[in-house]
Amino acid sequence: MPLVATASDSSIEDSNGCLQVDFANEYIGGGVLNWGAVQEEIRFLICPEMIVSCLLCEKMGPLEVIHIVGAQRHSSYIGYGETLQWAPYEEYGSESRDKFCRVKCEVVAMDATLFKSSSKWIQYDKMSIDRELNKAYTGFMSRGKEPSPIATGNWGCGVFGGDKELKILIQMMAAARACRDMIYYTFGNPSFEYSVIEQYEKLIHKKATVGTIYKALTSYQKEHERNPRISLLRLTFERIRLRRQRPVNPKRLSLKKAMHLEKKRSSMLHLRLNGRSTKEWMS
Repeated sequence: MPLVATASDSSIEDSNGCLQVDFANEYIGGGVLNWGAVQEEIRFLICPEMIVSCLLCEKMGPLEVIHIVGAQRHSSYIGYGETLQWAPYEEYGSESRDKFCRVKCEVVAMDATLFKSSSKWIQYDKMSIDRELNKAYTGFMSRGKEPSPIATGNWGCGVFGGDKELKILIQMMAAARACRDMIYYTFGNPSFEYSVIEQYEKLIHKKATVGTIYKALTSYQKEHERNPRISLLRLTFERIRLRRQRPVNPKRLSLKKAMHLEKKRSSMLHLRLNGRSTKEWMS
């Protein structure tokens, strides 16, 4: 599993040196030029150069994200939504820059699925989970040898109706597959911050893999029909078991079989899948 850190008293845009997630609308920018004043719109208002993307970028598809590199931050803010107010940005002009003189800032805009109250349970079916996993993995994947950590939070929750517990597990899985560490911001919710830490420690203790978590998530909808009281996390931890393998005499193994077992053991460490495609989360 990737290293997961949590914070309730800071924000994604303050995470210098990280890949910063924009909880985007499928049309990038959302309502920034109208009356929008939530996470994406706020990010575009404090980094106004990002508004250019509204003109240049089309509607995102299921496997598409948009990376914006080098956007200068001009201001800070207080409040959220109807209480949003401008505030000065004390670090303006002092940011570090790359060899192209761009501010070292990379934002990835990725849109989550909108789940209305009448269709809340759709997010737990396999097709919906696959869609969010593929979208998150597309946003997190990197060709660099040492990719920067991901700064994210309650992606697709709030007005989009996503389950926070489901979304954090999905983002953990995608980060693990992309071999990136993750900083998770709970936006002034210390109780959820402690819950995230507890989840992470349990997953580490149980040596969970992306595959076992995926199987638990995709079985939740049917399991909940049989037992309405069971929570997503409870089912996940019930389905995850310590895997004990009998010692094997290496002399009796073919090279191909030995390599297969080594890959299988490696996949148990840090929730990494060793090259499997995003359509093979269960394997």
